[in-house]
Amino acid sequence: MSRIAGVGTAVAGETYSQNDLLAIFRITDSKVRSVFLNSAIERRYLSLPPAGHDGLRAHETQGDLLAKHKALALDMGARAIDAALKNAGAGIDDVGHLCCVTTTGFLTPGLSALLIREMGIAPQCSRVDVVGMGCNGGLNALGVTATWSAAHPGRLAVLLCAEACSAAYVFDSTMRTAVVNSLFGDGAAAIVLTGDDVGDGLSPAQWGRGSCRSPATSSPMRLAPCGTTGITRRAS
Repeated sequence: MSRIAGVGTAVAGETYSQNDLLAIFRITDSKVRSVFLNSAIERRYLSLPPAGHDGLRAHETQGDLLAKHKALALDMGARAIDAALKNAGAGIDDVGHLCCVTTTGFLTPGLSALLIREMGIAPQCSRVDVVGMGCNGGLNALGVTATWSAAHPGRLAVLLCAEACSAAYVFDSTMRTAVVNSLFGDGAAAIVLTGDDVGDGLSPAQWGRGSCRSPATSSPMRLAPCGTTGITRRAS
């Protein structure tokens, strides 16, 4: 059985209220505005491009968005992992397995390889990247990480979820993008898992897990090309 020994989080960019974002997106449609204002979200962290002289946000190419995702995922991911290890009373040298989850961009080498290099994690560290699974990616990755942890008692496994949603935005005022634009922000969260023979035995444990795929949900949320704005995750 695996137990959670530490938790850490990180955000990036500036904090915006929903009204701030409605003004930035210049959204006037009452139906779209209602999606933002009834989301039960007060503020979100986003890394938006600067505004030009006309007040409009600068255009970002597909290359810009991919570079933004890489930079934000590395920055937030490293800070979240550091915080989780500190919370667990551990250090970088203790990490034996790293699993990274992201859906807002695609990296080769993967985020895990980049973080191992940037953070000075041992190159022999076992690693897995879970990409493109959307909202359930973290739970599926938890199963992978918990299995490794249970099979390697006395060693630490780290699970990181890092999403740079500012790299998957479209600046328009349509209902097509309203769901995505009204909900998500830039953030990362990491947990440290240990086997049963590590820790005080009082930390949260994973007793079981399962997965069930609904075919009907395959198309409503996806990454797709969108004109000159690069790639966006959108609702259809």
